[in-house]
Amino acid sequence: MRRVRQGTRSRARAPSRLEVVPWGGCPACWWCANRSPPDAPLGILREIPEGTATTFALDPLFPGRGTGAPGGRAGKEAWRARGRVGRGPSALLVWEVGRMTSRGASRPERAGHGDGHQPPRRLLGMMVGTSCDGVSACLLESRGLGLERQIRVLQVKEKAFPPDLRAALFRLYPPHRFSARRLLTLHLEVGRFLGEVARELMATQGLAWGQVDLVAFQGPILYHDPKAGQLELGEPALVAEATGAVTVCRLRAADAAAGGQGAPLSPYVDYLLFRHPTEGRAVQNLGGIANVTPLWAGLSQDQVTAFDTGPANMVIDGVVSLLTDGRETFDRDGRRAAQGRVDQAFLEELLEHPYFRQAPPKTTGREDFGMPYAQRLVAEGRARGLGDDDLVATATALTAESIAQAYGRFVFPQGPIHRVILGGGGVRNSTLVAMLTAALAREAAQHGQPAPVVERHADHGLPDEGREAITWAILADEGIHGRPANLPSVTGARHRARLGQVAWPPPMPGELA
Repeated sequence: MRRVRQGTRSRARAPSRLEVVPWGGCPACWWCANRSPPDAPLGILREIPEGTATTFALDPLFPGRGTGAPGGRAGKEAWRARGRVGRGPSALLVWEVGRMTSRGASRPERAGHGDGHQPPRRLLGMMVGTSCDGVSACLLESRGLGLERQIRVLQVKEKAFPPDLRAALFRLYPPHRFSARRLLTLHLEVGRFLGEVARELMATQGLAWGQVDLVAFQGPILYHDPKAGQLELGEPALVAEATGAVTVCRLRAADAAAGGQGAPLSPYVDYLLFRHPTEGRAVQNLGGIANVTPLWAGLSQDQVTAFDTGPANMVIDGVVSLLTDGRETFDRDGRRAAQGRVDQAFLEELLEHPYFRQAPPKTTGREDFGMPYAQRLVAEGRARGLGDDDLVATATALTAESIAQAYGRFVFPQGPIHRVILGGGGVRNSTLVAMLTAALAREAAQHGQPAPVVERHADHGLPDEGREAITWAILADEGIHGRPANLPSVTGARHRARLGQVAWPPPMPGELA
Protein backbone atom coordinates (compact mmCIF):
# COMPACT_ATOMS: atom_id res chain seq x y z
CA MET A 1 0.00 0.00 0.00
CA ARG A 2 1.41 3.38 -1.01
CA ARG A 3 2.15 5.74 1.86
CA VAL A 4 -0.48 8.48 2.25
CA ARG A 5 0.93 11.67 3.73
CA GLN A 6 -1.14 14.05 5.82
CA GLY A 7 -1.94 17.32 4.08
CA THR A 8 0.24 16.62 1.01
CA ARG A 9 -0.58 16.54 -2.69
CA SER A 10 -1.29 13.10 -4.11
CA ARG A 11 1.13 12.39 -7.00
CA ALA A 12 -0.57 9.17 -8.03
CA ARG A 13 -4.25 8.43 -8.14
CA ALA A 14 -5.48 7.86 -4.61
CA PRO A 15 -7.48 4.73 -3.89
CA SER A 16 -11.21 5.18 -4.19
CA ARG A 17 -11.76 3.62 -0.81
CA LEU A 18 -9.31 2.73 1.94
CA GLU A 19 -10.64 0.80 4.89
CA VAL A 20 -9.13 1.77 8.22
CA VAL A 21 -9.96 1.18 11.87
CA PRO A 22 -13.32 -0.09 13.19
CA TRP A 23 -15.63 2.79 14.00
CA GLY A 24 -18.96 2.85 15.80
CA GLY A 25 -19.47 6.16 17.45
CA CYS A 26 -19.29 9.87 17.12
CA PRO A 27 -17.18 11.75 14.56
CA ALA A 28 -13.97 13.31 15.85
CA CYS A 29 -13.77 10.78 18.65
CA TRP A 30 -10.77 8.65 19.45
CA TRP A 31 -12.61 6.49 21.98
CA CYS A 32 -15.16 5.29 19.43
CA ALA A 33 -12.54 4.63 16.80
CA ASN A 34 -10.36 2.71 19.19
CA ARG A 35 -12.83 0.50 21.04
CA SER A 36 -15.52 -0.49 18.53
CA PRO A 37 -16.97 -4.01 18.27
CA PRO A 38 -16.53 -5.88 14.98
CA ASP A 39 -19.97 -5.03 13.59
CA ALA A 40 -19.53 -1.28 14.01
CA PRO A 41 -19.31 1.13 11.07
CA LEU A 42 -15.86 1.56 9.56
CA GLY A 43 -13.82 4.65 8.93
CA ILE A 44 -13.21 5.05 5.22
CA LEU A 45 -10.55 7.10 3.46
CA ARG A 46 -12.14 8.14 0.16
CA GLU A 47 -11.29 10.21 -2.89
CA ILE A 48 -13.97 12.83 -3.53
CA PRO A 49 -14.19 15.90 -5.81
CA GLU A 50 -12.47 19.03 -4.60
CA GLY A 51 -14.77 21.39 -2.72
CA THR A 52 -17.05 18.68 -1.38
CA ALA A 53 -17.99 19.13 2.27
CA THR A 54 -15.98 16.88 4.56
CA THR A 55 -16.79 14.93 7.69
CA PHE A 56 -13.88 13.84 9.84
CA ALA A 57 -14.64 10.42 11.24
CA LEU A 58 -12.10 10.61 14.00
CA ASP A 59 -9.40 12.68 15.54
CA PRO A 60 -7.08 9.98 16.87
CA LEU A 61 -5.86 11.63 20.02
CA PHE A 62 -3.67 8.65 20.69
CA PRO A 63 -3.34 6.70 17.42
CA GLY A 64 -2.70 2.99 17.38
CA ARG A 65 -3.56 2.42 21.03
CA GLY A 66 -6.12 -0.05 22.33
CA THR A 67 -7.95 -3.13 21.09
CA GLY A 68 -9.18 -1.51 17.88
CA ALA A 69 -5.80 -0.37 16.57
CA PRO A 70 -5.35 -0.90 12.83
CA GLY A 71 -3.41 -3.94 11.77
CA GLY A 72 -0.88 -4.12 8.98
CA ARG A 73 0.86 -1.38 7.08
CA ALA A 74 -2.29 -0.26 5.28
CA GLY A 75 -4.08 0.48 8.50
CA LYS A 76 -1.13 2.32 10.00
CA GLU A 77 -0.59 4.44 6.89
CA ALA A 78 -4.28 5.30 6.64
CA TRP A 79 -4.30 6.30 10.29
CA ARG A 80 -1.44 8.71 9.65
CA ALA A 81 -3.46 10.37 6.87
CA ARG A 82 -5.85 11.89 9.39
CA GLY A 83 -6.69 15.49 9.98
CA ARG A 84 -5.73 17.90 7.24
CA VAL A 85 -7.24 17.80 3.77
CA GLY A 86 -4.86 17.16 0.88
CA ARG A 87 -5.29 19.65 -1.98
CA GLY A 88 -4.72 17.48 -5.04
CA PRO A 89 -5.63 18.78 -8.50
CA SER A 90 -8.90 16.85 -8.54
CA ALA A 91 -9.37 15.24 -5.18
CA LEU A 92 -9.31 15.70 -1.46
CA LEU A 93 -8.37 13.01 0.99
CA VAL A 94 -10.86 13.03 3.84
CA TRP A 95 -12.21 10.85 6.57
CA GLU A 96 -15.80 9.97 5.75
CA VAL A 97 -18.05 7.91 8.00
CA GLY A 98 -20.31 5.23 6.61
CA ARG A 99 -21.62 1.78 7.43
CA MET A 100 -20.00 -0.95 5.36
CA THR A 101 -22.37 -3.18 3.40
CA SER A 102 -21.93 -5.65 0.57
CA ARG A 103 -22.31 -2.68 -1.79
CA GLY A 104 -19.74 -0.53 -0.01
CA ALA A 105 -20.42 2.50 2.14
CA SER A 106 -23.82 3.96 2.77
CA ARG A 107 -24.60 7.57 3.64
CA PRO A 108 -22.74 8.76 6.73
CA GLU A 109 -24.66 8.07 9.91
CA ARG A 110 -23.81 8.85 13.48
CA ALA A 111 -23.97 6.29 16.24
CA GLY A 112 -23.56 8.13 19.50
CA HIS A 113 -21.98 7.08 22.74
CA GLY A 114 -24.43 5.31 24.98
CA ASP A 115 -26.59 3.94 22.16
CA GLY A 116 -25.96 0.44 23.44
CA HIS A 117 -23.39 -0.17 20.71
CA GLN A 118 -20.29 1.18 22.40
CA PRO A 119 -18.59 -0.35 25.42
CA PRO A 120 -18.44 2.01 28.41
CA ARG A 121 -15.39 4.17 28.90
CA ARG A 122 -13.42 3.75 32.11
CA LEU A 123 -12.72 7.10 33.72
CA LEU A 124 -10.72 7.81 36.86
CA GLY A 125 -11.06 11.14 38.64
CA MET A 126 -8.97 12.47 41.53
CA MET A 127 -9.51 15.60 43.58
CA VAL A 128 -7.34 17.38 46.12
CA GLY A 129 -9.79 19.79 47.70
CA THR A 130 -9.10 23.11 49.35
CA SER A 131 -8.70 21.33 52.70
CA CYS A 132 -5.54 19.81 51.20
CA ASP A 133 -5.64 16.81 53.52
CA GLY A 134 -5.46 14.10 50.86
CA VAL A 135 -6.91 12.73 47.64
CA SER A 136 -10.46 11.63 46.89
CA ALA A 137 -10.55 9.30 43.89
CA CYS A 138 -13.29 7.57 41.95
CA LEU A 139 -13.26 4.97 39.18
CA LEU A 140 -16.37 4.88 37.03
CA GLU A 141 -17.79 3.65 33.76
CA SER A 142 -19.48 6.15 31.49
CA ARG A 143 -21.61 6.02 28.37
CA GLY A 144 -22.86 8.94 26.33
CA LEU A 145 -22.01 12.61 26.37
CA GLY A 146 -23.70 15.74 27.61
CA LEU A 147 -27.28 15.33 28.74
CA GLU A 148 -27.27 11.72 27.50
CA ARG A 149 -24.40 10.66 29.76
CA GLN A 150 -24.89 7.68 32.04
CA ILE A 151 -22.39 6.70 34.73
CA ARG A 152 -21.80 3.74 37.01
CA VAL A 153 -19.47 4.16 39.97
CA LEU A 154 -17.11 1.21 40.37
CA GLN A 155 -14.98 2.21 43.34
CA VAL A 156 -14.18 5.18 45.55
CA LYS A 157 -10.93 5.62 47.42
CA GLU A 158 -9.65 8.25 49.81
CA LYS A 159 -6.03 8.51 50.79
CA ALA A 160 -4.56 11.05 53.16
CA PHE A 161 -1.32 12.80 52.33
CA PRO A 162 1.61 11.52 54.38
CA PRO A 163 2.12 13.93 57.30
CA ASP A 164 5.45 15.19 55.93
CA LEU A 165 3.96 15.93 52.50
CA ARG A 166 0.92 17.67 53.97
CA ALA A 167 3.10 19.81 56.21
CA ALA A 168 5.35 20.70 53.28
CA LEU A 169 2.35 21.73 51.18
CA PHE A 170 1.01 23.97 53.91
CA ARG A 171 4.39 25.70 54.06
CA LEU A 172 3.72 26.87 50.49
CA TYR A 173 0.64 28.85 51.50
CA PRO A 174 0.89 32.51 52.51
CA PRO A 175 2.59 33.97 54.41
CA HIS A 176 5.39 31.41 53.92
CA ARG A 177 8.21 31.95 51.44
CA PHE A 178 9.85 29.20 49.40
CA SER A 179 12.36 28.62 46.62
CA ALA A 180 11.62 27.60 43.05
CA ARG A 181 13.48 24.36 43.71
CA ARG A 182 11.18 23.59 46.63
CA LEU A 183 8.13 24.31 44.49
CA LEU A 184 9.37 21.97 41.76
CA THR A 185 10.14 19.21 44.26
CA LEU A 186 6.62 19.28 45.66
CA HIS A 187 5.07 19.56 42.19
CA LEU A 188 6.76 16.28 41.26
CA GLU A 189 6.09 14.65 44.63
CA VAL A 190 2.37 15.36 44.34
CA GLY A 191 2.36 13.93 40.81
CA ARG A 192 3.97 10.70 41.99
CA PHE A 193 1.51 10.45 44.89
CA LEU A 194 -1.46 10.91 42.55
CA GLY A 195 -0.10 8.24 40.22
CA GLU A 196 0.23 5.89 43.19
CA VAL A 197 -3.37 6.52 44.27
CA ALA A 198 -4.62 5.91 40.73
CA ARG A 199 -2.71 2.62 40.44
CA GLU A 200 -4.07 1.43 43.78
CA LEU A 201 -7.61 2.27 42.73
CA MET A 202 -7.17 0.47 39.40
CA ALA A 203 -5.89 -2.60 41.24
CA THR A 204 -9.12 -2.86 43.25
CA GLN A 205 -10.91 -3.60 39.96
CA GLY A 206 -8.18 -5.82 38.55
CA LEU A 207 -7.15 -3.22 35.97
CA ALA A 208 -3.59 -3.26 34.72
CA TRP A 209 -1.50 -0.47 33.22
CA GLY A 210 -3.24 1.00 30.17
CA GLN A 211 -6.70 -0.38 30.99
CA VAL A 212 -8.24 2.95 32.02
CA ASP A 213 -9.23 5.27 29.20
CA LEU A 214 -8.77 8.59 30.95
CA VAL A 215 -7.47 9.98 34.23
CA ALA A 216 -8.39 13.49 35.38
CA PHE A 217 -7.18 15.24 38.49
CA GLN A 218 -7.01 18.48 40.37
CA GLY A 219 -3.93 18.84 42.50
CA PRO A 220 -3.46 21.23 45.41
CA ILE A 221 -4.39 24.80 44.47
CA LEU A 222 -1.47 26.86 45.71
CA TYR A 223 -3.17 30.15 44.95
CA HIS A 224 -6.49 31.23 43.42
CA ASP A 225 -6.97 34.69 41.95
CA PRO A 226 -10.54 35.07 40.64
CA LYS A 227 -9.39 37.75 38.17
CA ALA A 228 -6.34 35.93 36.83
CA GLY A 229 -6.24 32.18 37.40
CA GLN A 230 -4.95 29.46 39.65
CA LEU A 231 -1.61 27.85 40.41
CA GLU A 232 -2.07 24.09 40.71
CA LEU A 233 0.49 21.47 41.75
CA GLY A 234 0.91 17.92 40.44
CA GLU A 235 2.90 16.81 37.38
CA PRO A 236 0.45 15.09 34.98
CA ALA A 237 3.17 13.29 33.00
CA LEU A 238 3.98 11.25 36.11
CA VAL A 239 0.33 10.22 36.43
CA ALA A 240 0.20 9.23 32.75
CA GLU A 241 3.41 7.25 33.19
CA ALA A 242 2.01 5.43 36.22
CA THR A 243 -1.38 4.56 34.74
CA GLY A 244 -0.89 4.27 30.99
CA ALA A 245 -3.88 6.56 30.51
CA VAL A 246 -4.44 9.88 28.79
CA THR A 247 -4.24 12.29 31.74
CA VAL A 248 -6.08 15.59 31.94
CA CYS A 249 -5.39 18.34 34.47
CA ARG A 250 -5.71 22.11 34.98
CA LEU A 251 -9.37 22.13 33.94
CA ARG A 252 -9.86 25.63 35.33
CA ALA A 253 -7.29 27.31 33.09
CA ALA A 254 -9.38 27.48 29.90
CA ASP A 255 -12.28 29.16 31.69
CA ALA A 256 -9.90 31.65 33.29
CA ALA A 257 -8.35 32.38 29.88
CA ALA A 258 -11.85 33.21 28.64
CA GLY A 259 -12.25 35.80 31.37
CA GLY A 260 -13.98 33.53 33.88
CA GLN A 261 -13.07 32.84 37.49
CA GLY A 262 -12.21 29.20 36.73
CA ALA A 263 -14.75 28.13 39.35
CA PRO A 264 -17.11 26.69 40.18
CA LEU A 265 -16.96 24.06 37.42
CA SER A 266 -19.13 21.43 39.12
CA PRO A 267 -22.47 23.06 38.08
CA TYR A 268 -22.19 21.54 34.60
CA VAL A 269 -22.21 18.07 36.17
CA ASP A 270 -24.70 19.08 38.87
CA TYR A 271 -27.13 19.96 36.09
CA LEU A 272 -26.51 16.71 34.23
CA LEU A 273 -27.13 14.58 37.32
CA PHE A 274 -29.71 16.41 39.43
CA ARG A 275 -31.94 18.63 37.27
CA HIS A 276 -35.68 18.05 37.79
CA PRO A 277 -38.69 19.33 35.80
CA THR A 278 -40.96 20.14 38.76
CA GLU A 279 -38.81 20.18 41.91
CA GLY A 280 -36.37 22.90 42.92
CA ARG A 281 -33.06 21.46 44.07
CA ALA A 282 -29.77 22.83 45.34
CA VAL A 283 -26.54 20.87 45.14
CA GLN A 284 -24.44 21.94 48.13
CA ASN A 285 -20.79 20.98 48.35
CA LEU A 286 -19.12 20.94 51.77
CA GLY A 287 -15.45 20.69 50.94
CA GLY A 288 -12.84 23.10 52.22
CA ILE A 289 -14.95 25.80 50.58
CA ALA A 290 -18.75 25.59 50.34
CA ASN A 291 -20.39 26.11 46.97
CA VAL A 292 -23.98 25.80 45.82
CA THR A 293 -25.64 25.11 42.48
CA PRO A 294 -29.33 26.12 42.64
CA LEU A 295 -31.38 24.08 40.17
CA TRP A 296 -34.81 25.65 40.17
CA ALA A 297 -37.55 23.51 38.62
CA GLY A 298 -37.39 23.32 34.83
CA LEU A 299 -34.15 25.30 34.60
CA SER A 300 -32.32 25.21 31.26
CA GLN A 301 -28.58 24.71 31.16
CA ASP A 302 -27.80 28.26 30.04
CA GLN A 303 -29.73 29.58 33.06
CA VAL A 304 -27.64 27.73 35.65
CA THR A 305 -25.87 29.83 38.27
CA ALA A 306 -23.59 28.80 41.11
CA PHE A 307 -21.14 30.36 43.52
CA ASP A 308 -18.95 29.80 46.55
CA THR A 309 -20.85 30.70 49.71
CA GLY A 310 -17.71 30.86 51.86
CA PRO A 311 -15.91 28.38 54.11
CA ALA A 312 -17.15 24.86 54.76
CA ASN A 313 -14.48 22.75 56.47
CA MET A 314 -11.53 25.08 55.92
CA VAL A 315 -11.98 27.34 58.95
CA ILE A 316 -13.14 24.49 61.21
CA ASP A 317 -10.09 22.41 60.27
CA GLY A 318 -7.77 25.37 60.77
CA VAL A 319 -9.17 26.12 64.22
CA VAL A 320 -8.91 22.47 65.32
CA SER A 321 -5.34 22.23 64.04
CA LEU A 322 -4.33 25.40 65.90
CA LEU A 323 -5.98 24.31 69.15
CA THR A 324 -4.27 20.90 69.11
CA ASP A 325 -0.87 21.97 67.73
CA GLY A 326 -1.55 19.85 64.67
CA ARG A 327 -2.35 16.64 66.53
CA GLU A 328 -5.87 16.83 65.11
CA THR A 329 -6.67 18.26 61.70
CA PHE A 330 -10.49 18.16 61.72
CA ASP A 331 -13.46 17.84 64.08
CA ARG A 332 -14.31 14.16 63.81
CA ASP A 333 -18.10 13.78 63.44
CA GLY A 334 -18.49 17.29 64.85
CA ARG A 335 -17.89 16.08 68.42
CA ARG A 336 -16.02 19.16 69.59
CA ALA A 337 -18.64 21.50 68.14
CA ALA A 338 -21.41 19.46 69.78
CA GLN A 339 -19.77 19.90 73.19
CA GLY A 340 -19.15 23.63 72.74
CA ARG A 341 -21.31 26.74 72.89
CA VAL A 342 -21.74 29.15 69.98
CA ASP A 343 -20.90 32.75 70.89
CA GLN A 344 -23.71 34.54 69.02
CA ALA A 345 -22.22 38.03 69.30
CA PHE A 346 -18.88 36.81 67.95
CA LEU A 347 -20.68 34.88 65.20
CA GLU A 348 -22.52 38.01 64.08
CA GLU A 349 -19.21 39.85 63.77
CA LEU A 350 -17.72 37.02 61.73
CA LEU A 351 -20.71 37.09 59.38
CA GLU A 352 -19.91 40.73 58.54
CA HIS A 353 -17.03 39.58 56.32
CA PRO A 354 -17.52 41.46 53.00
CA TYR A 355 -17.36 38.28 50.93
CA PHE A 356 -20.69 37.03 52.28
CA ARG A 357 -22.60 40.04 50.90
CA GLN A 358 -20.82 40.08 47.55
CA ALA A 359 -23.19 39.14 44.72
CA PRO A 360 -22.45 36.16 42.44
CA PRO A 361 -20.62 35.20 40.36
CA LYS A 362 -17.98 34.89 43.05
CA THR A 363 -15.37 32.43 44.25
CA THR A 364 -13.07 32.27 47.23
CA GLY A 365 -10.40 30.13 48.84
CA ARG A 366 -7.46 30.19 51.22
CA GLU A 367 -6.70 33.76 50.30
CA ASP A 368 -9.83 34.74 52.27
CA PHE A 369 -10.45 31.90 54.74
CA GLY A 370 -7.14 30.09 55.12
CA MET A 371 -4.91 29.68 58.15
CA PRO A 372 -4.36 33.43 58.76
CA TYR A 373 -8.15 33.82 59.07
CA ALA A 374 -8.33 30.87 61.49
CA GLN A 375 -5.52 32.38 63.54
CA ARG A 376 -7.39 35.67 63.85
CA LEU A 377 -10.58 33.83 64.82
CA VAL A 378 -8.79 31.89 67.58
CA ALA A 379 -7.02 35.00 68.89
CA GLU A 380 -10.25 37.01 69.03
CA GLY A 381 -12.12 34.09 70.60
CA ARG A 382 -9.47 33.71 73.29
CA ALA A 383 -9.77 37.42 74.05
CA ARG A 384 -13.49 36.85 74.56
CA GLY A 385 -12.82 34.02 76.98
CA LEU A 386 -14.04 31.19 74.73
CA GLY A 387 -12.91 27.64 75.42
CA ASP A 388 -11.55 25.31 72.77
CA ASP A 389 -14.83 23.57 72.01
CA ASP A 390 -16.65 26.92 72.00
CA LEU A 391 -14.28 28.14 69.31
CA VAL A 392 -14.92 25.03 67.21
CA ALA A 393 -18.68 25.38 67.72
CA THR A 394 -18.58 29.03 66.63
CA ALA A 395 -16.49 28.20 63.56
CA THR A 396 -18.97 25.45 62.66
CA ALA A 397 -21.89 27.85 63.08
CA LEU A 398 -20.08 30.30 60.79
CA THR A 399 -20.15 27.72 58.01
CA ALA A 400 -23.82 26.82 58.54
CA GLU A 401 -25.08 30.39 58.89
CA SER A 402 -23.04 31.79 55.99
CA ILE A 403 -24.45 29.08 53.70
CA ALA A 404 -28.02 29.69 54.87
CA GLN A 405 -27.67 33.46 54.52
CA ALA A 406 -26.38 32.98 50.97
CA TYR A 407 -29.56 31.06 50.19
CA GLY A 408 -31.59 33.86 51.75
CA ARG A 409 -29.85 36.55 49.68
CA PHE A 410 -29.32 34.84 46.34
CA VAL A 411 -31.30 31.57 46.08
CA PHE A 412 -34.70 31.61 47.81
CA PRO A 413 -35.74 34.97 46.26
CA GLN A 414 -35.43 33.37 42.79
CA GLY A 415 -37.75 30.46 43.57
CA PRO A 416 -38.40 27.65 46.04
CA ILE A 417 -35.84 24.97 46.78
CA HIS A 418 -37.51 21.75 47.87
CA ARG A 419 -34.41 19.63 48.30
CA VAL A 420 -30.79 20.35 49.27
CA ILE A 421 -28.33 17.62 48.28
CA LEU A 422 -25.13 17.64 50.33
CA GLY A 423 -21.77 16.29 49.22
CA GLY A 424 -18.14 16.57 50.23
CA GLY A 425 -16.30 15.70 53.41
CA GLY A 426 -18.49 17.97 55.53
CA VAL A 427 -21.38 15.49 55.34
CA ARG A 428 -19.50 13.42 57.95
CA ASN A 429 -19.74 16.29 60.43
CA SER A 430 -23.14 15.58 61.96
CA THR A 431 -23.09 18.79 64.02
CA LEU A 432 -22.50 20.89 60.92
CA VAL A 433 -25.29 19.11 59.03
CA ALA A 434 -27.72 19.64 61.92
CA MET A 435 -26.81 23.34 62.20
CA LEU A 436 -27.16 23.80 58.45
CA THR A 437 -30.53 22.03 58.31
CA ALA A 438 -31.94 24.29 61.04
CA ALA A 439 -30.47 27.45 59.50
CA LEU A 440 -31.89 26.66 56.05
CA ALA A 441 -35.34 26.06 57.55
CA ARG A 442 -35.23 29.49 59.23
CA GLU A 443 -34.17 31.26 56.04
CA ALA A 444 -36.82 29.47 53.96
CA ALA A 445 -39.53 30.46 56.46
CA GLN A 446 -38.51 34.11 56.16
CA HIS A 447 -39.26 33.84 52.42
CA GLY A 448 -42.58 32.07 52.95
CA GLN A 449 -41.21 28.75 51.73
CA PRO A 450 -41.29 25.30 53.36
CA ALA A 451 -38.09 23.98 54.88
CA PRO A 452 -36.10 22.10 52.24
CA VAL A 453 -35.44 18.40 52.68
CA VAL A 454 -31.71 17.96 53.35
CA GLU A 455 -30.21 14.82 51.82
CA ARG A 456 -26.82 13.44 50.84
CA HIS A 457 -25.47 12.39 47.49
CA ALA A 458 -25.61 8.83 48.79
CA ASP A 459 -29.41 9.14 48.88
CA HIS A 460 -29.22 9.56 45.10
CA GLY A 461 -26.88 6.65 44.44
CA LEU A 462 -23.63 8.62 44.38
CA PRO A 463 -20.80 8.58 46.93
CA ASP A 464 -20.67 11.63 49.19
CA GLU A 465 -16.90 11.91 49.36
CA GLY A 466 -16.11 10.99 45.74
CA ARG A 467 -18.48 13.49 44.18
CA GLU A 468 -15.83 16.03 43.12
CA ALA A 469 -13.64 13.27 41.69
CA ILE A 470 -16.61 12.13 39.58
CA THR A 471 -17.12 15.72 38.44
CA TRP A 472 -13.52 16.07 37.29
CA ALA A 473 -13.64 12.79 35.37
CA ILE A 474 -16.82 13.85 33.53
CA LEU A 475 -15.56 17.36 32.76
CA ALA A 476 -12.30 15.99 31.36
CA ASP A 477 -14.14 13.38 29.31
CA GLU A 478 -16.32 16.07 27.78
CA GLY A 479 -13.23 18.10 26.95
CA ILE A 480 -11.32 15.20 25.40
CA HIS A 481 -14.31 14.76 23.08
CA GLY A 482 -14.07 18.41 22.07
CA ARG A 483 -17.13 19.49 24.03
CA PRO A 484 -17.19 22.67 26.17
CA ALA A 485 -18.10 22.07 29.81
CA ASN A 486 -17.85 25.40 31.58
CA LEU A 487 -20.95 27.54 32.10
CA PRO A 488 -20.35 31.27 31.48
CA SER A 489 -23.50 32.05 33.46
CA VAL A 490 -21.67 30.59 36.47
CA THR A 491 -18.03 31.61 36.05
CA GLY A 492 -18.43 34.90 34.18
CA ALA A 493 -16.42 33.67 31.18
CA ARG A 494 -16.94 35.39 27.82
CA HIS A 495 -17.72 32.08 26.11
CA ARG A 496 -17.88 28.31 26.53
CA ALA A 497 -14.54 26.51 26.77
CA ARG A 498 -13.14 23.02 26.34
CA LEU A 499 -11.54 22.19 29.65
CA GLY A 500 -8.27 20.50 30.43
CA GLN A 501 -4.64 20.14 29.45
CA VAL A 502 -3.40 16.72 28.37
CA ALA A 503 -0.38 14.56 29.20
CA TRP A 504 0.07 11.47 27.04
CA PRO A 505 1.09 8.05 28.36
CA PRO A 506 4.01 6.11 26.92
CA PRO A 507 3.39 4.14 23.71
CA MET A 508 1.92 0.67 23.96
CA PRO A 509 4.33 -2.15 23.04
CA GLY A 510 4.62 -2.28 19.26
CA GLU A 511 2.56 0.87 18.76
CA LEU A 512 5.27 2.79 16.93
CA ALA A 513 6.47 -0.15 14.87
